Amino acid sequence: MARPPDISRVAMRQIPRIERLVQRLDHPDQGGLIALLNAIEWQAETGELPYIDLGYRLKRENPRAELETMAQYTPLPGTPDWHLALKHGLQPPQSLEEWANWNFDEYDLDGRKSPWYPRKERRWLGNVSYLSILANSLDNVVTSLRNPWVRWPARAVVKPASAYFKWRLASHRYRWMPELEAVRILREKLFYRSTWTFE
Repeated sequence: MARPPDISRVAMRQIPRIERLVQRLDHPDQGGLIALLNAIEWQAETGELPYIDLGYRLKRENPRAELETMAQYTPLPGTPDWHLALKHGLQPPQSLEEWANWNFDEYDLDGRKSPWYPRKERRWLGNVSYLSILANSLDNVVTSLRNPWVRWPARAVVKPASAYFKWRLASHRYRWMPELEAVRILREKLFYRSTWTFE
């Protein structure tokens, strides 16, 4: 299936809007700002993911801001690109339960959310989502643990792991990452199929 260039253009139009929003802020170091940066789009023509560089640039310019998960671009009902995406093979959820599992930072291996990309490129986009979680959000999760006997050893493990994943993401080394398969399986078991709670 040929990829529709219009889909990529819709996502790319967001970059100047985000930059203008940052410039208009009275307090550019406001925390949580980069949570707005929640869509990534593979640019086949250039082989780049400009949102990665934009995210790190905004973080440098706004040190207190959090660079959150870079989730895969997925059209939603009511957005301008919804019908275009349906036309090009988007397979939306059909029930409330399916919508609950329509997770934007999860791999799209079956091509329901981004059928216009080959499987190989959908895997790369999934790798970027996971790298951004492991590089940017994992330390926040561990820091929020209440039990110090769990928190301190977990931080000792997470710090170097986060640094490694941050380096991989910032240097665009996301194409071949077999270690993320184990992370994906662990995440599914811990967060989607588990009744455990962490304190």
